[in-house]
Amino acid sequence: MFGMTYEDIVQRIIDEKGLTKQEIEIKVNDRLKKLSDLISKEGAAHIIANELGIKLIDQSKRDFKIKNLFSGVRGITLNARVIAKYDVREFNRNNTLGKVQNLLIGDDSETCRLVIWDTSQISIMDKVNPGDILRFNEFYVKESSFGKEVHLTNSSKIEINPSGVVVGETNSDFSKGELVKIKDLTESQNVMIQGTIVQVFDPRFYDACPECRKKVTFENGMFKCNEHGNIKEISVPILNLYFDDGTGVIRTVLFRENAKKILCLSDEELIEIRKNPDKFNEIKERILGEQYKFSGRVNKNEVYDRLELNVNSVSRFDAKETAQELISSL
Repeated sequence: MFGMTYEDIVQRIIDEKGLTKQEIEIKVNDRLKKLSDLISKEGAAHIIANELGIKLIDQSKRDFKIKNLFSGVRGITLNARVIAKYDVREFNRNNTLGKVQNLLIGDDSETCRLVIWDTSQISIMDKVNPGDILRFNEFYVKESSFGKEVHLTNSSKIEINPSGVVVGETNSDFSKGELVKIKDLTESQNVMIQGTIVQVFDPRFYDACPECRKKVTFENGMFKCNEHGNIKEISVPILNLYFDDGTGVIRTVLFRENAKKILCLSDEELIEIRKNPDKFNEIKERILGEQYKFSGRVNKNEVYDRLELNVNSVSRFDAKETAQELISSL
């Protein structure tokens, strides 16, 4: 990333801020835990450096590739191709209705999620179709459970298919809607796989806002959301499992609604499981052997030196039905 190794970044922090290597390692490991190990140590070090006010790269270069974006980057322009456009979702914030729309965008380096909150910008997206090129600025970058996200601001300027702008094709089987074998997965792909759940771990939970589903804090005897104030919290699951397609096995991570689709439990049942983990054993027996199609992003877990799939879409898959459809088409 940017031609700097993890050791290079650590040394810059030591030189400019006087921190010890051990202090930096603690900060990096803490960031990895907060992001469920979904970014590399190098990426976490970049975030730490940025938070400390250390300028690792020259942002005067106006046009960036997606792979070179990092949390805190400012003052640049991004050109990207639209891979997929998802439905507009409405939400209620402080008794005011709002809208948000997500798109999957990419260039010849990588793909990421584009998040749009401004209603006038969402209206512009009505004119946009997969394959179109977008050019925009005045945005910010977040690292989330879904990987890298680009968020537009109210002052973002958007151009659709600007003259003279060329964006290379995204090297992503997911963008073509094709299935990928686990044995063929590589880091940073957005893919679709299908197979069988062969191992399930007890779910982890966090307290979240019922409106935006973001993590909340507990202050003065109340749960508080940064966006919605004091709220009645809900338990949101994070589910880890192993998924087998016959060519290989991959550890798979499912968050929020995608985890609930696998668990098939109500909010009340999730709270009960959280209070009494032993009750999950029965749920686990039901889940083992079930077949699904997962789409998501392949990430490298640097701690365990393995690839993992961070799921963003879940659907049922029945091997017998699929085989019968194939036979019928012959």
